Amino acid sequence: MAAWQQFSTVWLALIIATTIVSGMSNCPDETVGLSCDNLNDRSEWGVCTVRGDPHINTLDGKEWRYFGHCEYILSEFCEDNDNDFQITADFDPRAKNPSQTYAASVTLKIGGDTFTIGVGGANPAIGTYTTVENGYIVYVFANAANTKLYIRVTLNDEDIVRISYREKFHLIEIHFDYGTHYDQVCGLCGVWDGKESNDLKTKSNKPRSSKTKSTGSRKRRGLPHNTSHQEFGIAWKLNEDCVEPDIPQNP
Repeated sequence: MAAWQQFSTVWLALIIATTIVSGMSNCPDETVGLSCDNLNDRSEWGVCTVRGDPHINTLDGKEWRYFGHCEYILSEFCEDNDNDFQITADFDPRAKNPSQTYAASVTLKIGGDTFTIGVGGANPAIGTYTTVENGYIVYVFANAANTKLYIRVTLNDEDIVRISYREKFHLIEIHFDYGTHYDQVCGLCGVWDGKESNDLKTKSNKPRSSKTKSTGSRKRRGLPHNTSHQEFGIAWKLNEDCVEPDIPQNP
């Protein structure tokens, strides 16, 4: 075989090896070809991050901090009272400074199934995938070094949500597909509508759907845009029975 033919064969093999299915490309074939952070068109994706103690960057780019000690709704469909789709995070106190917290895990609830990644690993186990209601497929996997865990949701072979957790930085990253989530989701990750000014806002006049032992039919308050970080965080607390300690105001 001529040298140019050998080069062409090797080059083609490299292209095949770095192609990831379902809209993911240009990344190593790690763990059944799913450990790729490079979404095809970043302009079509919204990103929310939770990191450190914790700092939260909303889908519209607003940064704020909250030292809550409970489980909180990061994002859910604003008009979906059945919680068919919900992403939550568990904030735990830091050992050396209990007044501050960190994101210990992130959980996706979709179609009656629950998927969690965080400190201690993943549930269900890494390398599994599940078909849930309405045709969604959920993958749980890790990068080659096992330093970053992922939950990936596809519908009709298209990625619609990608969640990752990196324990070293207590970093949660959530990527939302524009077509299925823009102007649809609310939570600590904000109201994704291109406006930072209304991000610290809860559902207005929508019943709170929760499987906790809370009494009465409490409704989410439509809080004003100058709501304190503490008020906003508490409004998105998943379990109303979880007791909040004294939290610094607007840290």
